[in-house]
Amino acid sequence: MGSLHKTKFQDDWFYWQELVKNHQQTLEHLSVSTTAMITLSTEFCAAIASCEKLQSLTLRGRLVSPDETASFWSACLLINKLHLIAVSLPPWNDTLVGTSRLQELIVDKPQGRCDGLDLLKHCPRLRCLHWQDSESVAFPLTKFGMAAMTGAWPALEEIEFIGYNNYKDKDLAALFEGMNKLVRLHVKHTGWLGSLSLKSLRKHASLIRTLDLENCFKVDSGMIQTILTSMPALELLKVGEIDCADIVSGLPWIAFNLEVLCFSINMQSNDEQADDVSFETRQRLVFERLSALTRLRTLHVANPLLDTKKRTLDLRLKSGLSALSTLTRLESLRFNMGDRSMDKEDINWMIESWPRLRWFRGKFTDDPDFFYTTKQLMNSRGIMVFD
Repeated sequence: MGSLHKTKFQDDWFYWQELVKNHQQTLEHLSVSTTAMITLSTEFCAAIASCEKLQSLTLRGRLVSPDETASFWSACLLINKLHLIAVSLPPWNDTLVGTSRLQELIVDKPQGRCDGLDLLKHCPRLRCLHWQDSESVAFPLTKFGMAAMTGAWPALEEIEFIGYNNYKDKDLAALFEGMNKLVRLHVKHTGWLGSLSLKSLRKHASLIRTLDLENCFKVDSGMIQTILTSMPALELLKVGEIDCADIVSGLPWIAFNLEVLCFSINMQSNDEQADDVSFETRQRLVFERLSALTRLRTLHVANPLLDTKKRTLDLRLKSGLSALSTLTRLESLRFNMGDRSMDKEDINWMIESWPRLRWFRGKFTDDPDFFYTTKQLMNSRGIMVFD
């Protein structure tokens, strides 16, 4: 692997291009970054293109000028992975030829005005796309979805979008409809994934292994219940809040392959006069659903961004915690007990029942002495404790 870093404003790439040429038979990974307004030279791009075994290229900084688009494109034809960080995406022009072997593209906060869509259209083998918006360049979702509908990227199966732009639910739905298969989806810090796109996701229900929708506020409780009852291949699910009413009235979960589950469970009843017996009944059914997910390594049932005043899952033996003895692979637990307190018996049960537990986070007592005693005990067993 090679890593080059230029800090001075000068256009002398001779040393670097010779260095790359001298290792063109063995170089597999190359990272180039600058802290000045420096652009790649034609010769340096040619040196990169000559590296027959080069698999991945990372560029950081404003490295690509419109005048060097052809040279840049030639350097991208044979690589599998391209990571662009704060790079001005070059526009496509008629002098460019060929299609790239590129399978994975990561674009972090692109600069300039070009959205790169025309370049993407010449990457038919694209399998993974990760895009983080910048203030100047947003992902061209509408046009990308239309191109996907025509079969532009038949191998595309993994998408990650990070952005605050006002994208439309229908455009994301069109993209999912145009994909042959979707295995991993990460949509962060945006609210544009909603009912239409979730409906389109059902096309891929038997294939999806990763869904990270943690900060998508339009994904409501009913949608989360639908995901858990219709996507059997799921291994990771990060979403917002699910209401116990949807769990109780809904079908049993079938996502038995889940290893990571992060959500908040609202145990509040719609009936404000509901008695404790009703609450215990609801809670035991929730425990029953969770106990079936025996592959879980991470279980987070609290979200600090959501309303902490709502009634939450009661993780105590007297409330049915023993039902989770099936989660023997559990490594990380995050919870919110509200104004309730665990006791020593609950803590000891967790330590013994979950031998792989290494991360324990949540407020479990108001007694500082019991907190520190518990922390010492868990630390001695290799478990980190946070409140």
